[in-house]
Parts: sequence; structure tokens; C-alpha cells
Amino acid sequence: MANIHRISDYPTPSRQQRSYVPLDLPIPTKNPPKTRSGKTCLAETTEFFESLFGNFKFKSFTFIITIIQVAIFIFGVLYAAYLKKNDEVAYTCVLYELGAKFTPAIVGSFHLHRLVLPILLHGSVGHIFGNMIGQLSFGFNLEAHYGTKKFAILYILAGIGGNLLSAVLRYEALAVGASTSLFGIIAWRCVYLWENYDNLGPGRNRAILWMAFILLMNLGAGAQADNVDNHGHAGGFFTGLMVAIQLVKSENVTSSFRRKQKIALGLLIAYGVITVLALIGLYFELKGEANAIKGRCQQIGFW
Repeated sequence: MANIHRISDYPTPSRQQRSYVPLDLPIPTKNPPKTRSGKTCLAETTEFFESLFGNFKFKSFTFIITIIQVAIFIFGVLYAAYLKKNDEVAYTCVLYELGAKFTPAIVGSFHLHRLVLPILLHGSVGHIFGNMIGQLSFGFNLEAHYGTKKFAILYILAGIGGNLLSAVLRYEALAVGASTSLFGIIAWRCVYLWENYDNLGPGRNRAILWMAFILLMNLGAGAQADNVDNHGHAGGFFTGLMVAIQLVKSENVTSSFRRKQKIALGLLIAYGVITVLALIGLYFELKGEANAIKGRCQQIGFW
């Protein structure tokens, strides 16, 4: 998650061996056209993306949410250009109108959608490109392993959890980005390594070191840049970690692990209660600024 200006703090694809069961390619019908290799265009396209992102699938939450995010970004840019207000200030107005996180509007005007919609918004080409590469690199494999329903639940909850912490600790900033959810995905990847450690073979320690490197690299980069929202990243990671522990496959859950699940659930509930109470506490301080950005946008003639 970031404050919409020059964001580039996202992970590159993991190269460690994967232990997932490969999925079958979609079976075309009605004799679709074939290429010189004898394969259908859809099969070749799928194989190409499979070579880039393991377990790639068109009909997946990962792919669909990515397409939606890219489409909304293009719409926002074109909308600003159509109004002939295509500078940074005008695009900020577009993001605000589309639902960017802005705490005064959340607590003053009860814009609760601003805790969810920032997942779909991005501030620049570099911002969305970095997020989508990280999302696609980790998302397909986790979704294939745990299922679409569980993946979608974690993705959305991690995004909300990250936006909650950002709303409390960076209440002055307008912020957007799917990196809150992306850090939740990274947390789930960490839980996967923990859950399957004994079955991952000799490459498991390298995989753990790689994940640690990704986390430290991103958090370190965020700490040095004012326009990167590490509070949102931390909130997304924590929420994703607590939710992922609840979603561990039942065959891997022992009695001792069930105790860990209860602790994680308690921490998640406490986190939600504390952040919501903190937002309520900000009401009297920020309610007068609820329309601050909208007023500035009106001043430049955006509306």
C-alpha cells in the first residue's frame, strides 16, 4: 500500500522448487483453431503463462482480480485525461473519488468502503506493475493449493486489515494499493512453508531464506520512502498470517496446532477491535477534515 506517488517496493517471483500438484489445462470445445504446433491458441497461451507463473489459470480469483485492478487503473488515467486534468493533483482527485483510503472521510463521513476499495486502486504504472508481478507470482500457487474460496477470503481480509492499521497510524495520508493484500499472500506463503516443512525436501531452507529476504527488502525500502505505507504492509501481513493459520489444511492440524489456531484467532479479533476503537477515537479530531480533499479538488475545477 502506498501514498500514490512513485511506488516500487514489491517482490520478484520466487524461484524455489514448488511442491504443488499441477492442474490440468482447460479442455477446449467445438474444434477451436490450432497453431502450427497442433495446439489450440488457448492451450499455448495458458502454457506460456504457466511457464511464468506456476499453476496459472484464467478462471481463478488471482487472474480475475488482477484484470479488474488493471482495468480500473486504465479507467482512472483515461478519466483524468478526458477531463483534461491529467496532472498528479487531478489523478489524486480521481483516486479519492474511486474510494482511496482517507481516514477523515472514513471516520467523519462513515466512508467504510475506503477500507476495501483501495485494494483495487493504484497510483502509477510502476506501482501497479510491481504489485501485479508479486500477486501473480505467489497467488496462483496458493490458490491452487488451498482453493479459490479460502484464497479470496484471505486476500480481502488482509487488504482490510492493512487499511485499518494505515487508517489509524497514517490518518493524514491518501493511500491506495493492493500491497496490503499482497503482504497477506506473502504471510500465507510463510505459513505454507511452516505447515509443509517436513515434506519440502532439501530446498526448504533456501525457500525460507528467500521469503525472509523479500520481507526485509520490502520493509526496508518502505522505511526509506515517505510515499510507501509500511503500516499498511505490516497490517496486511499480520492479518494474513492470523487468517492463514486458520486456513491450514485439516489433515495437517494436530491438537497442539489447534491451540495455536485459537491463539491466532484471539489475536486477530483483538487487532480488529483495537484498530476500530482507535478509529472511533479519531472521530472528534478528524471529522472537520472529512471533505478536505474534495474541497481542494473543487478549487482546481475538477468537479
